Amino acid sequence: MNPVENIFEEILKITRVEFEDIVDVVSFVNYKLRLVLKDKSFVDVGISKRISGRFSFHWECKNQNLYRYDNFPDEQWKNVETYPFHFHKGTQNKVDASPFSADLLTGFREFMEFVRKSFS
Repeated sequence: MNPVENIFEEILKITRVEFEDIVDVVSFVNYKLRLVLKDKSFVDVGISKRISGRFSFHWECKNQNLYRYDNFPDEQWKNVETYPFHFHKGTQNKVDASPFSADLLTGFREFMEFVRKSFS
């Protein structure tokens, strides 16, 4: 397995063990891991094959809101305190400093905890 496949395997394990209460279906869509949630919204997990360490966790809600934690160095967010790590909060254009860990697996867990809390 290559490094990206290893990371996806770890994320799958975390999902099955820690988030089975909110995740309904897991599949791969367009080189991303898609977690369809119990309410039919979804989280896409993207990991760059070309640039080591680059990732995004994107939650598309049923009400059209989106929440995304990523570390792609978009110049328009360079003034964000945690740049390149940043959090799209509700819309594509509302960006805050990241409240999640910069470590990919820890950040995934924390993002999914945010999703779980928002479910309640």
